[in-house]
Order: sequence, then structure tokens, then C-alpha cells
Amino acid sequence: MKKLYFSFALLLFFTATWAQKTELKLNLNVDETYLQKTQSTMSIAQNVQGMEMDIDMNLTGELSYLVKNFEDGVYDMEVQYKSMEMNMVMPQGNEMTIKSGDETNPMSKLFTNFCNVPFSLKMNQYGRIQDISGFDKIYEKVFADFPGMSSEQLAQMKEQVSGTFGEKSLRSNMEMTLAIYPNQNVAEGDTWVVESELTSGMNVIVNSNYTYLGSDEAHHKITGEATLSSSPNAFEMNGMSVKSDLNGSIKSDILVDKITGWIYEAKISQVIEGATIMEGNPQMPEGMRIPMKIKSEMTFTGQ
Repeated sequence: MKKLYFSFALLLFFTATWAQKTELKLNLNVDETYLQKTQSTMSIAQNVQGMEMDIDMNLTGELSYLVKNFEDGVYDMEVQYKSMEMNMVMPQGNEMTIKSGDETNPMSKLFTNFCNVPFSLKMNQYGRIQDISGFDKIYEKVFADFPGMSSEQLAQMKEQVSGTFGEKSLRSNMEMTLAIYPNQNVAEGDTWVVESELTSGMNVIVNSNYTYLGSDEAHHKITGEATLSSSPNAFEMNGMSVKSDLNGSIKSDILVDKITGWIYEAKISQVIEGATIMEGNPQMPEGMRIPMKIKSEMTFTGQ
């Protein structure tokens, strides 16, 4: 009888433990639209040939995600920028503001043309991007309003724009906030690891450790700490081969909607230090090493 009682008590214990486990993933509805608003402040301190070249930047934007279909754990979405704004203070103190919908500033056309052009995205329930297509339609619209530029100038401008707002950058930013879900059910205090690569002007490998903090009536609470290290692969910038020697950290506090799994709010702090290395070329035989430090604070909110 004692053995039977012990076995029954053990069964109850494991049943209770399993019942406390929570499944964290996206549970979006077909034909519903989900929004993601971004506010970001960034400071870049760099030393170029002995000169301090500091840049302060503020970015805001809004993306909409219309779920068109759901099959085999993958969402087929129609995504578009709804608004974009950037304020930048240059090293000389000059200030520049570009804002979609601002017809008084010719450069704002670039952001205006980015908006309300749909492209397709496939994403699984764990926030991993499977595919992005149709992004070229945005570039066609963006650069159609710059007819006076040569093909070389357009290519250079496209490279600069795509580094910050292009497909690879978009994928990185999306996965920073959405690819956070564990592959197994979790209990309060459980941790899991997510590895990703950020590609936005430079290549950085991110190893994130997330912890489930429990929930309130409406939201699951997740906190994260991550380390960053630069990828050894070189990338092209303005026709030059560039490598990054960077390390850093990310801290995040995230609230997830308990019903949809969509990010309700994510606050992310990021610090990166190191250098960008321009490899030797005919114009710069000895190359150049540019020490830098990047700090950013980002807030993502969704509905």
C-alpha cells in the first residue's frame, strides 16, 4: 500500500510539474493584421585617422503584417512599411531629418516611397524568417524619383539604403524581436538559447540566453542576455572589402501577448565595441582600422 501511495504521489508531482509548463510561440489568425512600431536611439563614436567622428541617430517606424495563410507551421504574410522617420546629428553638428510624408524635404521622398509597398514574408511559429520576396518592388519605387542620378550613383545609393533599410537589415531586425521562442514548453525560471546573425552594414553573430519569468493576466514575461561577436566574413561597402572586429552585449525585457504570442513590448539595450577594418586596395594600399563604439536603445511595441 505504501508503494502504491508513493507511486500515486509521484505521478501527481510530475503531472503538476508538466501542467506548469507553458508553450511560447506565435498563434496568429489568418486575415488579421499585426503592427510593430519601433523607436530607436543610437550613438556611434568612431575615430577616423585620428579624428573623432561621432554620430547620433534616432529612428522610428511602423510595419504592418497581414497574415494571408498558415500551413505546416509557417505563416505567409503581406508586410509593408507604414511610416519611417530618421533624425541624424553629424560630426560637424549638422542635423538632418528625413520623414515619410514630408513633401517639404526632397530626401523624404526616399522614405515616402518605402511605405505602403507590400512584399511577401514567410515566418514560422518560432519567429524564424523562412523567406522574403518582392522587396525589389520597393527599390523600383524608391529610386524612380531620382532620374538625374547616374547608374553608378544609383548603385551606391542603393547599397547605402539597403544596408540600413534593406532586406537583410529587415530580416535581422525582425528576428531580433520575433525569433525568441523556445522549441519546447517552459516553466518559470527555465532558460533557452537562440543563435542568430545580424546583417545591417556589418555581420555580427548573436548568442542569446532567454529566461521565462512567468506571466500576468495578459502577458508572458521574458528576459534576455546576449553576447555579440563579429563574423569573420568580409563584406562590401562602397566598393571596398571590409571586415569587422567587434564584440558586445544585448539586454532585453519582453512582454508577449498570451493569446497571439505577438510581441506586446520589447525593450532592448545594446553596446558594441571594436573596429571596422578596411582591407588594402589600390586607393588605400595599407587599408584602415576605424575604432568604434555603438550604443543603442530600442523599444518595439505591437498590437
